[in-house]
Amino acid sequence: MTVLFFGGVTLAYAIQKVNLHRRVALFVLSFMGSSIRQIMAGLMLTSWFLSMWISNFACAAIMIPVAMATADEYAQSSYNSIEEDESSTALLITDEQQNFVSKKKADNLKKSFILCVLYSTTYGGLVTIVGSGVTVLLKGYVDEEYKNTNFHITFFNYFLAALPASALMLIFCWIWLQIRYGLFQWPTGSRQSLNENNEHVKRSLKRQYNELGSLQWNELIVTGVFFITVVLWITRDLGDSLGGWSVLFRYQYISNGTVVVLFAILTMILPNEKPFTKNWKYKPIIDWNDLSKNFPWGTLILLGAGLSIAHAAKVSKLMDVFHDAFQYFHNSRPVIILLAVLIISEILTQLTSNISIGSIMFPIITSMSYITHVHPAYLLIPCTLAVSQSFLLPMSSQPNAFAFSTGFLRSSDLITTGIVMSVVNTFIICVAATTWMVPIFHLDQPFYANSTFLNLTFSNST
Repeated sequence: MTVLFFGGVTLAYAIQKVNLHRRVALFVLSFMGSSIRQIMAGLMLTSWFLSMWISNFACAAIMIPVAMATADEYAQSSYNSIEEDESSTALLITDEQQNFVSKKKADNLKKSFILCVLYSTTYGGLVTIVGSGVTVLLKGYVDEEYKNTNFHITFFNYFLAALPASALMLIFCWIWLQIRYGLFQWPTGSRQSLNENNEHVKRSLKRQYNELGSLQWNELIVTGVFFITVVLWITRDLGDSLGGWSVLFRYQYISNGTVVVLFAILTMILPNEKPFTKNWKYKPIIDWNDLSKNFPWGTLILLGAGLSIAHAAKVSKLMDVFHDAFQYFHNSRPVIILLAVLIISEILTQLTSNISIGSIMFPIITSMSYITHVHPAYLLIPCTLAVSQSFLLPMSSQPNAFAFSTGFLRSSDLITTGIVMSVVNTFIICVAATTWMVPIFHLDQPFYANSTFLNLTFSNST
């Protein structure tokens, strides 16, 4: 797990170092269209995609300034273009009232753009096992706890399970933010003035993209390394029936961490500039000194601590306590158990980091799934999706704190917007666990028929 995390962060740092993330963001925004709905969709899709591969905080730090600048550009252009259309009503509305209305609309636009990026980074981080700390924690926990069973999490099967859920959350978020901040009724003005405003914003985005120039050598290298890594991740293990290229090696000899570390190391070897040109001097794309200064060592330690807590719960007989407590759920319907896990996870994750909550909840779920004879994937993967729904408080996550630090959001904005999304997302996760996750993880087949797992889980606590 630590190898996977190290390689993923190193590759993400290489993407940021060559400024590839900004190129991708401006490219998507400049071609998505220039209406509010299209710009918001462009911001969300870009943030969603980037956060699949780099940390949620890094993605938020990259995209929120872009979102704020785009909102300012759109608002300023909009009010300039419709000023003449409002002149006929100037006698009815004072300048002070006009300024208040204009400022309120502009603030709502900026809030909605900041929040759309904030939430999209969360949803994108759920899609891949390297997208966030809690997904990496899930992979490490399952590999260790269920290594002698037929329950395995690969890049491919987790991607298939999480992508539809994340996409549905993203679509609802796009609709809800427009409703919440009244963007369906703004801007106003004649069709000609609105078209002129949209074209102005589109030209501004394209100008910023063109200022980046053509792709540089280091951007091409990092792009190639990134796509090769993703293809190898996906094709390493395609399932029991299809296999994958990992069958060329000994069983469990190659992991996703092996792939990403190999190509992460390549970014510290491959030259930053095209070699053998005039005045060429060798310098790697990233060097260890820069990486070590910018590497999130605290998160790495937190991941290790999370696995340690999970292991300690097993060997300290704490699992036996949960084993007895969850006897009350023995005759409960699986969906009731699932809802209980989701609600508890979403409440707790508002108060502390999702990695901490995951490290506490995973051992509890292991015991609960055994007592109730529910497949562990039915609870573990939804729990992973739920603990990332930290939308309500500035302290709930690092991206929340960064967005709050812009000064344009209040706690009430996070609460009133996030609570609706949390409720709807809980429903989406329940639907995912009871529909398309069933064939992916064989949830309809008995998991505890073999007593091997009983010995695996509880032998050290008796």
